[in-house]
Amino acid sequence: MVLDNVSVRLKGYCLQVEYEGTPYPLSLIPSGFFPGEQLCVCSYPKCKYFKMHSEERREVIISPHSARIEPWRVPIDYERVVVAGIFYQKWYRYSRGLKTEQLYNSCTDLNSLIGLIRRHRPPINLLTAIIYCNKVSSNEWIYDILGEALSIALSLVVDSDTLSRSMVTYTPRHKEDMKEDRFKRIQFNQAELLAISLARRLGLKVVDLVEKMEPSRRSPKDRAERYLRALNLYKLRPEAPNLIRGLNVIFVDDVRTTGATSTYISTLLRDAEAQRVYVAVAGRSVLDEDYNRFYEIERESCSVVS
Repeated sequence: MVLDNVSVRLKGYCLQVEYEGTPYPLSLIPSGFFPGEQLCVCSYPKCKYFKMHSEERREVIISPHSARIEPWRVPIDYERVVVAGIFYQKWYRYSRGLKTEQLYNSCTDLNSLIGLIRRHRPPINLLTAIIYCNKVSSNEWIYDILGEALSIALSLVVDSDTLSRSMVTYTPRHKEDMKEDRFKRIQFNQAELLAISLARRLGLKVVDLVEKMEPSRRSPKDRAERYLRALNLYKLRPEAPNLIRGLNVIFVDDVRTTGATSTYISTLLRDAEAQRVYVAVAGRSVLDEDYNRFYEIERESCSVVS
């Protein structure tokens, strides 16, 4: 359960938010896009790197902006990526009239957010709108819904015994690049709040295992640059190996885009003798070429708020 008047449930492949007695479609879980087909360990429907990811357990790192950077492969040390649904990241390219700032201003409560979506009908699921809210607000209702949805997604692929021998950690932020709550004027890390919400539902501890060594307010668009940046930005805290040795780690973030950060940090955790690492994110960013196709599948399979 989440807040008193809100609950999240799975119906078929569709996550739903029940708010004040009315069910609203939240998201189509990734395995529901092409039922019957094996989902890649990265949780992207019809992943073009399925064999490399799921069988060879390697990630390809390519720089589309520099011919001088040769593609290279890095190991996939996580068991799999677990997500609650697709994140339609660049929806504003396809929306008529609705601006990102309007969405942000509607993040005060779920009722305001649903009202905005009903009026403008942007080509997104409710999950995407709530993830956008988690970038500007630390309000409890946001993380209650995302944490509950993610706990349901985890329960579908990770057995209870594995979960019972796990701890939760998250993508850290440097003190100089924390998010600022536009309503409360306080600083926060959305990945940490999501990790706390998820851990509470799983009955697990949240442990701060990873350190970000310097601020980085803008993420590079280039996948290779993101991975190289991760190499220079993140390290395990000195006490981490003693805490995680022999245990499973659930590594939490709000969104997976290129996967560079979580791929690298998963390797750090496994090198420190974590038994297994699961990457748990609220949303999996859709590639530009798949946006319309995935959105139509989701609208037909689960419907959207209208």
